[in-house]
Amino acid sequence: MNASRAPAAARPDDAGLQLEWLGPPAQLARQFATVSSRSSPLLVEGGLGQKTRGQVLPPPGFAARPAAPVSIDTAFGRYQRREWIEGGVLRWEEELAVPLARVSPADFPAFAAFAAAVDAAQGRPASFAAQARP
Repeated sequence: MNASRAPAAARPDDAGLQLEWLGPPAQLARQFATVSSRSSPLLVEGGLGQKTRGQVLPPPGFAARPAAPVSIDTAFGRYQRREWIEGGVLRWEEELAVPLARVSPADFPAFAAFAAAVDAAQGRPASFAAQARP
């Protein structure tokens, strides 16, 4: 596992800190749903998939607040993400699977909604609460 430090990566908010990025986004809507409708089928070639695991050590004086798990399961693909705290460290896992598909123009709005839901789930910031000082 690669480790890096980014002391100023999080931005302050009313309750503590928000970290906007927790992994490589698939950007499905940007790749496949740049229009609102289609007159020809959309080919999702080769299938897409990624598994990501990561961890963030909060800065001193802050505690991680894991978000609720996300599970999106449709005919177009599956996305799951979970976050938890282990030893004071925020850990997360996510998995995306989008199989090879030919999306008909009639099914395209549902596919676009799936892509947007995955992008929104991947875009959720990580949250860190300021701890009370003794």
